[in-house]
Amino acid sequence: MIDVRSTHRWALALSIVLVVGCAKIESPSGGPLDKDVPYVQAIAPDSGAVNVRTDLDSLVIVFSERMNRKSVESAFLVTPSLSYRRQTWEEERWILELRDSLRVGQTYVGFLGAEAEDRRKNPLGTPYTFVFATGDSLDNGIIEGQVVGRRFSPRTQSVYLWDWDLGHPDTTEASYPVEPIRISQADKDGAFRFDFVPRTGRYRVCCLFDRDGDGQFQPLPDRWACLPTAVEIPDTTDRVVDLEIFLAAAEETGTVAGAVIDSSCIALDYRLRLETLRAERDSLLEWLEGQRASRRRGMGRITNGDSLRIEREFARFAADEEMALVDSSRCAQPIQVLLIARSVVDADSVVREHSGGAEFLWSDVEPGIYRLKGFRDVDGDGQQGEPEPAGAFQFPIEVLPLRVLEDLDFVLSVDSKRDEE
Repeated sequence: MIDVRSTHRWALALSIVLVVGCAKIESPSGGPLDKDVPYVQAIAPDSGAVNVRTDLDSLVIVFSERMNRKSVESAFLVTPSLSYRRQTWEEERWILELRDSLRVGQTYVGFLGAEAEDRRKNPLGTPYTFVFATGDSLDNGIIEGQVVGRRFSPRTQSVYLWDWDLGHPDTTEASYPVEPIRISQADKDGAFRFDFVPRTGRYRVCCLFDRDGDGQFQPLPDRWACLPTAVEIPDTTDRVVDLEIFLAAAEETGTVAGAVIDSSCIALDYRLRLETLRAERDSLLEWLEGQRASRRRGMGRITNGDSLRIEREFARFAADEEMALVDSSRCAQPIQVLLIARSVVDADSVVREHSGGAEFLWSDVEPGIYRLKGFRDVDGDGQQGEPEPAGAFQFPIEVLPLRVLEDLDFVLSVDSKRDEE
């Protein structure tokens, strides 16, 4: 059972400070403007410590300078969560006195968000994480990936790791996120990473775009995005990498890309055919020249039968060369690829067209269900004709916001009925 009050407490503690604008900071009299980035100088227990006593009485964090206390307290979280009997500040030192004993054999991960700042509003810039365990080892799993988006600033994105069975976050009601197993923040490029993850779980990974940074989800301004499947760390490694969470508005476009293979052209190498024909013709001409030289020396002659066979060979060379040139010209004609929106109400409509080489790419396709078809436009009229090779991608494709559908390859053949279904 989740303690709602505890959930609210840590969620509020994690709220991200939005910097809407940069106020001009005047240098205090008697000294230069402080622009130094603060950092954590020391921590007790030491990060990485094991066999920490379960009756530990306090956590102590020492900063490089005096901090904006409110910003630090609101950006700090330990998972699993801890309750504090008292919190006190002694200049750069923050002391958190624990109310309860620590769990036996448990890894604890502390997280301080990048927005924590000193008294001159200089932020940490990057999150700070520390870890200790009451057992003899630390959880050592790693999960990392990327939040993919265009409209939602990475500066307001927190990424959560929950037990898979906890279910998807509610997107219909204002609510605080429930306590996570681990938490991370996306950097300016959308990259995130969870360290010290238990390697035996099945996890749900979700990103919260929190526009106003209050630590609470609001259905209108904020947005949840989650991976569709559970994340598990394999037995053969200690990490899962290259995950992608798509944080997108419903109407954002996707990408469709692929290539068309014309079976009637790829089966024939016209350059090789022409080279072979011309080599055979040159060889025959060389043989004829030799026969003529021998005849001039009175050493032989070309019979009528030889002459007929030679004429037939030259006629075959000419016909095959003409056919190869015609085929080569045909296969140089553009390929037309059509992206067709499927509709159950109106007639299907062509929404994108490609004319040219075998490869096609559209990066601005609206979400929906589509079909792909194509043909070689031999006569240049822009319409599929009966003799022209044609084909279609085997299945309907679904374009989703920001997704890239690639390697959508299909084959053209002289049987143009293949794309009618």
